[in-house]
Amino acid sequence: MGDEKVITQTKNPIFERTKIMTNTTINNTVNYNTIAEVLSANQREGINSTNVAEILAHSGLANWCVKQAPVQYQPMACQENGDEYQVLPGNYVNYRSDNGYAFPNIVKKRYTIVQNESGFSFLENVAGLEQISGGTLASGCYVMGSFGTMDVLGDTIKNYCFFKNSFDGTTRFIVALTPIRVSDSTVLNIAAASGMFSVGVKHTPTVNDRLALAQNILRHQQKSSMGVVETARKAYEVKIGVTDIEDKIREIVRKGTPQRVKGVDNNVTDEVLQDIMAHYYSSDIVRFVGTAYGIILAVAKYASNEVVTHSKNKELGIFNKCLLSPNPLVSAAVKILLP
Repeated sequence: MGDEKVITQTKNPIFERTKIMTNTTINNTVNYNTIAEVLSANQREGINSTNVAEILAHSGLANWCVKQAPVQYQPMACQENGDEYQVLPGNYVNYRSDNGYAFPNIVKKRYTIVQNESGFSFLENVAGLEQISGGTLASGCYVMGSFGTMDVLGDTIKNYCFFKNSFDGTTRFIVALTPIRVSDSTVLNIAAASGMFSVGVKHTPTVNDRLALAQNILRHQQKSSMGVVETARKAYEVKIGVTDIEDKIREIVRKGTPQRVKGVDNNVTDEVLQDIMAHYYSSDIVRFVGTAYGIILAVAKYASNEVVTHSKNKELGIFNKCLLSPNPLVSAAVKILLP
């Protein structure tokens, strides 16, 4: 570990005049701005091996582990006197053993680290998983692979599988199946009602025992894929009149925008409506105009790209809102158009 000290201002109002310190160094991590960037960066580098040691080595996740150090602080009043830093009980910083990179958020006593080797061990010899790669994120790491492609109404859909582990409590350990339309990188989690697309395990003391649950979603991979095909075909048969399209989109956005999401205006603006309408009449969706499937595709394309811009952290916006869980806008579209 290097000697450089990274000092960040605590957000806790009790320590408004306190600085948090850890003996760590800064390391560059991968940052993505669009889903297409995530896919293109990994499609070129994927390997067809489910040997965990090979996957971790290929993804830059081998030969290091995550360690934990207590948070230290120095009251502002004591800084001029050069007083020593004091331990902040029950608060810890997790950092990489190889370069000292400290993950952004502070964790509590109950937080249990899931190391790369144990966390991704269930990938060993998973049948059908190919083109596997991964990398580091500001808050942790990820691995992604593919279960091949399928045809949905003339579109090629690639069945991706994403595995994400955070080392600072930002998210749970998540396994997610993510069907993606190859032509425009649209995430097509349109069979969300099946509940088979994602599972998350909290970083509690029992996390390593419960990671076996993550294997369940891999077992349901074929069922989830068939759910996408069936939903698409059903939606294609539902006709939507020209005069009803805008009203349907407004209803979808209202019901699919959670009130708790900060920075997102729950009033459906003309701008949002026009963005989705533009996708609806785009060259790669226009053949589905007049059907519920066309609207679902347009909403999914919007959710896969523009919605990310509402997130303060684009990296988290892409992984959490788009790739790791069914998007609420897409789920709302399916429920409204296919009651």
